[in-house]
Amino acid sequence: MDLKEFVLIAGSGGVIYYGGDQSWFDTKVGRQSGCGTVAAANTTAYLALKNPELKALYSGNNLDNITKDDFIVHMNQVYKYVEPLKMPFFVQPAGGIPFLSWYADGVIRYAKSKGISLRAHWNKREPTFNNAVQYIKDGLRKDCPVALVNWRNSKLKSIPWTNPDTGITSNQDFQIHWVTITGLHDYRPIGQVYIDVSSWGSKATLNFNDVWSNNDILGYAGMIYFDW
Repeated sequence: MDLKEFVLIAGSGGVIYYGGDQSWFDTKVGRQSGCGTVAAANTTAYLALKNPELKALYSGNNLDNITKDDFIVHMNQVYKYVEPLKMPFFVQPAGGIPFLSWYADGVIRYAKSKGISLRAHWNKREPTFNNAVQYIKDGLRKDCPVALVNWRNSKLKSIPWTNPDTGITSNQDFQIHWVTITGLHDYRPIGQVYIDVSSWGSKATLNFNDVWSNNDILGYAGMIYFDW
């Protein structure tokens, strides 16, 4: 189960990015902690692409031909509403966007600034693995990207990811990170579920069993999508 077609962004030299990349921000805070902002930019751009009545959600210049420079304009507009947390007097960013409610409120305020009313579709079912899988399925069936935040999950410390600029695959740290879920592969008869996600301008695959079975006492996984 996949979204019909995700946000494909044209870079230089024929490179095609799968969603945005926080490294494109100009600020240090954005580059280090802007993953949640990028998830919001991905989500709003996708909704604009697929729904003519939501076209205003994309702040770039050309929705029919999304370039890297154009998408950066969009990311920076979304940043004004979905801004990473920065504590005063600290050199390093203090944790990006730590709460689903903060993320959801920011996306809704951004949409409102464009004259569009989005609603956060919260998962009100009991927080079980099967219900979480169903929530993702519900969002994807509506053709809505699902934002996922992982917090302190050591099982996601080393995930294969391919750099879209070089084509080189390496292991990256998804332990404390926002991503955009774009696909789900349900193999529960053999005990496994996998999700495709957009992260750092490329597609990666996470084992949802690992996402959900976080044993860290301070860890959690949260998800949200939007309808209208």
